[in-house]
Amino acid sequence: MRRARSCHAISGLACWLLLCSLLPASAAQPANDARNDPLFSLPTADPTASLYMIPVAGASDVPAIWPLAQNTPRLYSVKRVGIEPQKETEGPPKWQWSLATGYRQDDLSWNIGGNIFDNNPPDFDFQTYLPGLPTSLAGRYVNILSELAWTDVTIAQLEFGLQRRWDSNLHLEGQLGYGIVVDGKVQDSDYVGDNRTLEFSRSNNGADKGDVWDVSVALGYDFSFVSDMLGITPLFGLSYHAQNFYMVDGVQTVSNYGWPTPLGPFAGLDSSYDADWFGPWTGADFSITIPRKGLAEPAHRFLIGFEWHFYFEYRARADWNLRSSFAHPVSFEHETDGGIWPFADDGGGWVFTGGYSWFITPRWALDLRGKYQKWETDSGEDRTYFYDGTSGTTPLNKVKWDSFSTTIGISCRW
Repeated sequence: MRRARSCHAISGLACWLLLCSLLPASAAQPANDARNDPLFSLPTADPTASLYMIPVAGASDVPAIWPLAQNTPRLYSVKRVGIEPQKETEGPPKWQWSLATGYRQDDLSWNIGGNIFDNNPPDFDFQTYLPGLPTSLAGRYVNILSELAWTDVTIAQLEFGLQRRWDSNLHLEGQLGYGIVVDGKVQDSDYVGDNRTLEFSRSNNGADKGDVWDVSVALGYDFSFVSDMLGITPLFGLSYHAQNFYMVDGVQTVSNYGWPTPLGPFAGLDSSYDADWFGPWTGADFSITIPRKGLAEPAHRFLIGFEWHFYFEYRARADWNLRSSFAHPVSFEHETDGGIWPFADDGGGWVFTGGYSWFITPRWALDLRGKYQKWETDSGEDRTYFYDGTSGTTPLNKVKWDSFSTTIGISCRW
């Protein structure tokens, strides 16, 4: 009897399995089908594959066999069957931000030419200021009449940068910098002879006041060589630079021809000179990347870059607070431009950078940077505003700006 019952059971099970294989998938699928579990998956559905197995509710010891071509594949549960899900491969980082701080030193100088004391109000008497100057020299043209030079202006600098790269190799970057002047000196000299001769007044003053701003935006295209170890990025951009410098703590060091200011310290000096530089530029960045051993991520990166400011506009406004013959708060203005022929007659701006990045992790890096800038304008115009509402103009010969900075910071790629 037992043997007969076993034969009947086996025969019944075989018939049931045969019937299930002939039915459509929708009719043969059990009500409690584990394939409907949203945690289940198969990476691919190959119609040529023959079978896969799913436990059937109520028959844990007997698996049901389903033709793979008749069923929609599901994701296998990582928890239930221990198969790692496939992750999408990430490409190179698209964004990068950087934050740095450091030291910067600026030198800024300019000089004007003109006729001695002709650029003053009509009722101005030069003998009040230079009673010892021969009358024959009054009104004579001097190629360098007055000269200002800020030197060793020390600035505490803070910089923020942001970069965006696309799969098309386009590269967009922006840089914002702000600095506070903490130290410096400035010399103010006036002459009645050509080529800085017959100096009648000189003051050597402090310059530990003021601030600077720098903004730059550029678009480039990334080229890479030797398995991305060498990189070249031509760039074209716009930049704006502002220097808000002061003269304080006045000390008169030269007084000739009866100039009324006596030698030694004098009180109340708080004159300002605000300069703006704005224009387009072109340049390039060159980089060498050393990858981590056996990995694609970078470990070290060396950078060299340059910018050619082939044309720019220069504007400045000054308030000489101790000059009673000048108007306030704008005593005079400077206007000129600069650049290299054929974009302008003379001058131009050059910026050179060098840097090193140590990648602590594939995303985070420690950055060291150095930058040197050299700018020079064409000749332009000095327009002086007097206390009585009148004004006069005289040639602005040159404006020169040299700057050097070093920074340390961090950057993050994602």
